[in-house]
Amino acid sequence: MKTLITVAISLIFGLLTLSGQAKDTTLNKENYFRSFIVIDTDDTFKVKVKFMKDMNDEVKSYLENQPGYQFININTNTFLWFKGDLDKKISQIMLKDNVVKLEIDKRIASEVDIENFKKYVEGLKVLTSNKMDND
Repeated sequence: MKTLITVAISLIFGLLTLSGQAKDTTLNKENYFRSFIVIDTDDTFKVKVKFMKDMNDEVKSYLENQPGYQFININTNTFLWFKGDLDKKISQIMLKDNVVKLEIDKRIASEVDIENFKKYVEGLKVLTSNKMDND
């Protein structure tokens, strides 16, 4: 019962913070957009990023340079990188079109893996940000 209550509270808290962590940006001339959603629970850390289609090659190149990950080309526009065994993944990254989903299982990942994963997510956040903000 205690576990059920904890899961319910975590879910409610995650949903409440979800809307606060999503960022959509639009510029009139360039039609720039990016959605960046983070869900951080006791068991997992998940991120979903939707970015401009013209950034796809740059994002894919960034994802390919993640050390220690195995790669599976699912089809022409869907790619999967994972750490661990295929049936018991420590973390995984999936790129489909202009959406990337990242997830790490905190129950089996080391603290170092979790910290490196979060740094990697921050790099992705910078990569997909509007570069015009820095001008």
